[in-house]
Amino acid sequence: STKILDELPKCVDIVDENCKIVYLNKLLQKKVGKSAIGKKCYQVYKTNKKQCMGCPLKKPNKVDGAKTIEVPGIIGGKTFSITHKGIKIGDETYVLEVFEDVTEKNKKEDSHKKLIWQLDQSQKVAGIGSWEWNIEEDEVLWSDETYRLFGLKPQSLPVKYRTFLPYVHPDDRKRVMNLVSNSANKGIPLEYETRIILKNKEFIYYVKADVIKNKEGKPARLVGTIQDITERKKTEEELAQYKFIIEQST
Repeated sequence: STKILDELPKCVDIVDENCKIVYLNKLLQKKVGKSAIGKKCYQVYKTNKKQCMGCPLKKPNKVDGAKTIEVPGIIGGKTFSITHKGIKIGDETYVLEVFEDVTEKNKKEDSHKKLIWQLDQSQKVAGIGSWEWNIEEDEVLWSDETYRLFGLKPQSLPVKYRTFLPYVHPDDRKRVMNLVSNSANKGIPLEYETRIILKNKEFIYYVKADVIKNKEGKPARLVGTIQDITERKKTEEELAQYKFIIEQST
């Protein structure tokens, strides 16, 4: 019954196998007018009046089969996700189309992707990675740069709290584990330097994190950064040596 379709909060139409509109629900009628009935759907909806790329109507319709495509330039230049479903009315086969405006959703997703890209680029330049540890679930998120700092391809494998431990110098592991335990159990902010072993080479990394507590005041997450400070430490040591030599010669 079309009464049910008329009450739906989404735009709905029914088209025949030649793309001609045979029904518009009330919401879609408000957007394109009742006079659109009898016209080809893409000539009514599309800004460029051309049939959609990947349009299911280009092939014979299968009753009960469904396909969803995302189409830009629809009804005022917006982007719609359109689900096509084959239906039978009497002896004829038609296609029910359900429209969902995803313009704002896509904009937000694109904006989010842009921010992620900008963050990754800034971290890459600075050599600083970011990470987050959900203590209760033991779920860890590493930024792309954090993966790179451990010689791994970005997002190449899932990580846990203990993923980084094998990279920590054996003589530093107990101290690092105690510091992390104090943060996770007592809510003490995390900050330390440690030696990291990568491909039989030794580096010095600086780790810092804040503790995010839950409603009960217990530590729930650690959110922090990690940075390779090997060259900085070498420079500091060299300056200290120069200073010692100068002081000894005066």
